[in-house]
Amino acid sequence: IKGRDFPTGKIGILGFCSGAASACIFASRNDIGAIVLDGCFSNIHNMVTRQAEARGIPRFLVDLFSPGVLSMSKLIYGYDLIDPEEVIAEVDCPIFFIHEENDELISREEMTHIFDISRNPGNEFWEVDGAGHSLSYKEHPTEYVEKIAQFLSNHPRLGDSIASTLRA
Repeated sequence: IKGRDFPTGKIGILGFCSGAASACIFASRNDIGAIVLDGCFSNIHNMVTRQAEARGIPRFLVDLFSPGVLSMSKLIYGYDLIDPEEVIAEVDCPIFFIHEENDELISREEMTHIFDISRNPGNEFWEVDGAGHSLSYKEHPTEYVEKIAQFLSNHPRLGDSIASTLRA
């Protein structure tokens, strides 16, 4: 998009779970109009641990193998671990945080933690009643689109173009 001379301040990014974490990291390094983080974890270790435990893998195994996996990821792929909680304060654009009430992978405390350390006064937080991890759209599609469209409409950098596209 940037290569096509599209104004980056007009770009909005919607990310779910690890996509939300990626959107957060990207926005911390780039001029973006707004981001929507649906089910964003604050750090990778906690997320991997919860997913492993949900599949019956004991935490001690995750703790045992994580350092080696991270070392190999760095060695083979050049991957440097970046947690959303480390960079969210660097995100200049408004952020819409979406947390599902029945999220088994991301706690409300984790989402409010990253909401609290982010610095933009235009940030908003929505907790969706009864929904599971990143299932708000599936369970409440009309309200989901309306909430995001309203958030995007509130920010002059984006204008009404994105919000009206969402409502169409």
